Amino acid sequence: WDVLGVRDTETNQADLARAHGLYEKGQFKNALQIYETIQRQDVENPKILYFIGCTQAKLANYDQAVTTLQAAVNAVNLDTSAHAKTLFMLAVVEETRGKLEAAKAAWSRYKEFAAGHGEALVFTKSAEARLQALETKKQLDDQYEAVRARINKSK
Repeated sequence: WDVLGVRDTETNQADLARAHGLYEKGQFKNALQIYETIQRQDVENPKILYFIGCTQAKLANYDQAVTTLQAAVNAVNLDTSAHAKTLFMLAVVEETRGKLEAAKAAWSRYKEFAAGHGEALVFTKSAEARLQALETKKQLDDQYEAVRARINKSK
């Protein structure tokens, strides 16, 4: 995304560019502070929530990131492209934090959205691949659990 998705004030544009620069340099705490300041000034813009959620995820604040990204997804004024990106990031965060059922639900939600919104530059095959990987992980976890149970039983 370019900075044009933010309310068109010189201050917000400059602050957003600065926050993006800090994010790209890995200075996530500083970027987050700026994004949050912009969000307080532009509360009607869900794209800022996307940036905040991504930054929270980089800081391993996964619960906060999920809450923030979900707020962005639920915003009525989120455009189609931003909606797709936010759903994608929400699925990534759910998977990263190890919530496999929530991740499967998020990837399914993204896949369903992608199926109806090809104009949003969506990655349907990514969703399919992630869903398959999560199913494989679940099957392996189940098999490992059975082995662990047999080992514990034999002790």
